[in-house]
Amino acid sequence: LGGGLVPGSAVLLGGHPGAGKSTLLLQTACKLAQERSSIYVTGEESLSQVAMRAHRLQLPTQGLKMLAETSVETILAV
Repeated sequence: LGGGLVPGSAVLLGGHPGAGKSTLLLQTACKLAQERSSIYVTGEESLSQVAMRAHRLQLPTQGLKMLAETSVETILAV
């Protein structure tokens, strides 16, 4: 990512199943939520699955908004 995440930008993260993409993004979102408004949108996992992972990893989830949705229109509306 060069200099890091740029506000308002989109980043595509790819990799094999089970490589840790969702875990990495959850850790990043939890860290960002400590400093600014953040939302974690999942299109494959349920909110309870994501919450269990966060709890298992002992991540600080205060301030992190979460949404399980696949509709881009709905995500943008939120």
